[in-house]
Amino acid sequence: MLLKVGVTQAAIVGAALETVRQGCDAWLVTIVEITGSLPRPLGSMMVYGNGQTTGSVSGGCVEECLVERLQLGEFPAGTARLTKYGVDADDNERYGLPCGGKLTLLVEALSARDESWLRQLHESLEARQFAERAIQIEPYDCVVNSAAMTNLPAVEWSHSHGAHRLGPEHRLVLIGAGQLAETLSTLALQMEYQIVVLDPRPEKVDEWRGPDVSVHLLTSTKQLATYADAHTSLITLTHDRDIDDDALFAAADMPYAFIGALGSRRTSANRRVRLQSRGLTEEALARIHAPVGIDIGSKTPMEIAVSILAQLTQCRRGAMTQSQSVCLSVA
Repeated sequence: MLLKVGVTQAAIVGAALETVRQGCDAWLVTIVEITGSLPRPLGSMMVYGNGQTTGSVSGGCVEECLVERLQLGEFPAGTARLTKYGVDADDNERYGLPCGGKLTLLVEALSARDESWLRQLHESLEARQFAERAIQIEPYDCVVNSAAMTNLPAVEWSHSHGAHRLGPEHRLVLIGAGQLAETLSTLALQMEYQIVVLDPRPEKVDEWRGPDVSVHLLTSTKQLATYADAHTSLITLTHDRDIDDDALFAAADMPYAFIGALGSRRTSANRRVRLQSRGLTEEALARIHAPVGIDIGSKTPMEIAVSILAQLTQCRRGAMTQSQSVCLSVA
């Protein structure tokens, strides 16, 4: 079974949309209830169609079982049904679920009749907007509505109906296509970040050996505005004073959720003076986390990447202490 994991919600919905557009059946599977600890969070999705699985609801074993059941016709087109995994110890061992972990999956058997709401949802997610699916099992129906950012759970389910809330995954814009960016991208993908790497040096872009992420030539700092929103972080990694300074100077007035800069404390202090001399205000300077990353004594690219992602996680979870810089809301 070909399993595509670490993909965006837009890509998963897009795979379902493309399949039904081709006149083929597709099955959209969503985690609607969780008990205990599980590999994937509430609201995670996968789609199966044309012999290919995109997304993940467990990490492998549950998907294999589901595909077998789908191929046997257990979930006919035009229906939606709930199915449970991890109901006993044997289930946990068979599917590799943590001890005591249970999940309830909603399986929606899609066809051409679902193209309209799939297209609407896909367009919203591609535009990095929030949306909510109102789902009814009997008879099966799904309606997509626009939504606002909320702290409510990704899914609220009650017997035969529920709401599934979707929105933009956090995006990470990395300035500099060097080894650290390659390492950081590899780890960040496992944490379901969308990755964009920008570098004004053509040779660095051509030499990229990291994972399959968006890598582009940075021809102007105006490009940074393309990615600036409340769900995107930007981090400079080049060690080139001019490149990093220019990117930080431009980004500091853009609506990024988090801005960070690699460098020692001395380098960061000198950079602050330079940016201040260029006219950056104290308020804008305060938005730049430098040196970026939690201080764990990191030296190697992997250690530095861990420290940066730890700080981003800390900010996203709202766990900053009073002794540390205040983070913007990183959703």
